Amino acid sequence: MQVDTSTQFQAGSISKPVTALGVLELCADGKLDLDSDVNRYLKTWQLASKFTNNPVTLRELLCHRAGMVPRSFAGEREAGRPHTLDEALNNHAWFYGWISGHYFGTVEAKYPPGSRYLYSAGGYAVVQKAMEDVTAEPFETAMAGLVLKPVGMSRSHFQQPPQDTNDIARGYGWMLTLFGGGRWRVLPEKAMGGLWTTPQDIARLIIAVQKAKSGEVGGPISPAIANEYLTAPYDGWQGIGIRLTGSGENLKFYHDGANFGYFARFGADVSNGRAWVIMSNGQKNKFGPITKSIAREFGWAP
Repeated sequence: MQVDTSTQFQAGSISKPVTALGVLELCADGKLDLDSDVNRYLKTWQLASKFTNNPVTLRELLCHRAGMVPRSFAGEREAGRPHTLDEALNNHAWFYGWISGHYFGTVEAKYPPGSRYLYSAGGYAVVQKAMEDVTAEPFETAMAGLVLKPVGMSRSHFQQPPQDTNDIARGYGWMLTLFGGGRWRVLPEKAMGGLWTTPQDIARLIIAVQKAKSGEVGGPISPAIANEYLTAPYDGWQGIGIRLTGSGENLKFYHDGANFGYFARFGADVSNGRAWVIMSNGQKNKFGPITKSIAREFGWAP
């Protein structure tokens, strides 16, 4: 199959900054609060924590500051029975994490919330559960209404497995083969890595953020949400689900994504409208020469 502008790829962890915008929309509607105990919103499952005097908040979860593990999830074979989010949260999913250190085990707050940066897909599984509970909708349905449709991301969804497999780039890489082969992995932990999308749709999201940050009203993202999104609460480089670099007129936002068989990355300037998006169906980070060529072609400063 020849790739074109409508071909979908797994976005990996680029799912996280998209999810974060959905959370901020729910906050704007008064359904969530970034600084409340997340257990306040969890109806059928509660996050157990030994740090009873230091509750985990959505802000901490979105910024990887909740002390949560595990770091990632391996997903399931395309031909197998996908485990459920509840199975992952209750540690009933066979081999749902990487086997080493903080990569495998129960979804829990291992360290005091707010005490350190610790990248965690487990934290985003909790975010997904909270969003499903407050909206009373499947995560993919909630995100379609909160972010994807308003932004015009018509070739994007969080369905796992995908219902329409036409014009999808199958993944390649030795890790995908090692973990059972197939065309792609299925990830019930959708908030952390379940987005199927295209470079064009990610570009639409970037433009919406840039316009909102410039103060433009009436768009799919409000200036208030853009300001919150692009503010680092704990350090200079981690916004609400998004990575940041620079400051003032030189502020940039970016994120990578890597699932078995796929690698993706985007970067954007906040104030001058510049951006680039690259998605591939190979699990290798070989984008350096491409981004340098983009900068050279358009005369962008490094």
